[in-house]
Amino acid sequence: MDISNRNQSIIEKRYIRSTLQRAGNRIATRQQQVLNKTKGIPKNLLQRRTITVTGVDTLSMEHLLTQRFIDMKRLSNVKNPLHAPIHNKIIMGEYQRVINELQFGLTEDVKNKIAGNLNIEI
Repeated sequence: MDISNRNQSIIEKRYIRSTLQRAGNRIATRQQQVLNKTKGIPKNLLQRRTITVTGVDTLSMEHLLTQRFIDMKRLSNVKNPLHAPIHNKIIMGEYQRVINELQFGLTEDVKNKIAGNLNIEI
C-alpha cells in the first residue's frame, strides 16, 4: 500500500469514527430531551445507558431493558401509560442519518480538512 492510499484510508477511518461519535451524541441528547418533556418516567432512566464507539466502525449502546418497554405503545393488549418515543424513533432516525452522511458526506473539502488536522497529504 503506497503512502497516498494509506493516507486515504486514515482519513476515511477518521471520518467514519467522528460520524459515529456525533451520532452517539445526538442520540443521547435527543433521548434526554424526550425524557425531560415526558411526565411519569423516572428521570434517572438514562443514567445507566452507555453509548460508545469502538474500533473504527462500531457504535454500541447499552441500556436498561425498561427503556425498550417505554418505547412501546402497547404491552400485550394493555396501553402503556408511560409511552414515550425514546428508543426506536430516535435510533432509526439517526441510523438513516448516519447512512446518508457516510454515503455522501466525505467530500473533497472534508477530506482536505481532516488531512490538514492530521498533517498528512492526500
